[in-house]
Amino acid sequence: IPKSLWYLAGICFVIYGYISQATFYLISQWLTKYGVSVAQMTDIASRALMSYYSIGSLCCVFFTAFVTKKGIRPITLLVVYTLISTIAISGLYFMPSASLAPVLSFVVGFSAAGGVMQLGLVMMTEMFPKGKGTMTGVFYTTGSIASFTIPVVTGYMADSGINSIMGLDAAIALGGFIVACIIYVRYNSVMKQNNQQQAA
Repeated sequence: IPKSLWYLAGICFVIYGYISQATFYLISQWLTKYGVSVAQMTDIASRALMSYYSIGSLCCVFFTAFVTKKGIRPITLLVVYTLISTIAISGLYFMPSASLAPVLSFVVGFSAAGGVMQLGLVMMTEMFPKGKGTMTGVFYTTGSIASFTIPVVTGYMADSGINSIMGLDAAIALGGFIVACIIYVRYNSVMKQNNQQQAA
């Protein structure tokens, strides 16, 4: 496999590590304020959004374990979950609603915080088996960078409105979906060639 393609895959995984962390970090930090300021919810109702988010995250863990045992590939889930989170966060941004926010909060928790970062790491170590320790370190380092940089960026954006932060999260999630699609193509190509080499 050409080195350039390996580099492309590696760069995409590094970017995905950042994006997956940034996506759910933004939601977890700003969802309650979004409920009050944008969706016009009461303080109690807006705080409950985090509960829906957490329940969604927990449900995804069990769902992922179940479907992977049934033969659904993690790489497929990576793309599907990232697409779902993009749609759900975009819904929060474009359609702020006190009735819709709880449902979308659950969906975002399910798709963005229920283990998608771990799925990305699994795919990365499969594609780069000779450097699992290094890959794991790099992947989580980018996530840590997201935890540092995102509050700085959103701190400046808060003055322009909480919904602008939700728009940023939707844009980041969309970027994550594009990167996930590239990873999907590269992963299938690498696994196919590995299987052919083993068969030979």
